[in-house]
Amino acid sequence: MTHFVDLLYPRKVCRFVKSNRVGSVLTLNLQSNNNEPMPATDFASILRNSLLRQMTHKATCQTCKQFATFSSRRSIATKDLPLVLAINASAYNDENQTFWLNHRNQPFLRPQVEIQGQVEGSDDPEVAVYTLRVRFCFMIQG
Repeated sequence: MTHFVDLLYPRKVCRFVKSNRVGSVLTLNLQSNNNEPMPATDFASILRNSLLRQMTHKATCQTCKQFATFSSRRSIATKDLPLVLAINASAYNDENQTFWLNHRNQPFLRPQVEIQGQVEGSDDPEVAVYTLRVRFCFMIQG
């Protein structure tokens, strides 16, 4: 079984930081919502969060028959992860490309990646090890 994954990167949000001078300074920082811990920015964590992500969709509620927004979180046990993953880097903008280009002087993509699944919303103690087989890099500048 193969599985195709589009990477979803942690979002940068704008916030104003007051300075001692007149006015404010606009800074861009990685932040999470609702005081959650900062999301990890290494390749393995981004891949895992892309696999086990929360999704929303609109559908008709079976109970009230009204159109509503539903939220679900994909939970996959480590043993049920696919043997082969095809990964779309989704580095279509400067914000996403920064993860690949400047990652604290360490390689972002390593020869092996360890992914831990989830069982009923809890981390699975087992770990799956994926080995990089092919690497393509296309840079298009407009």
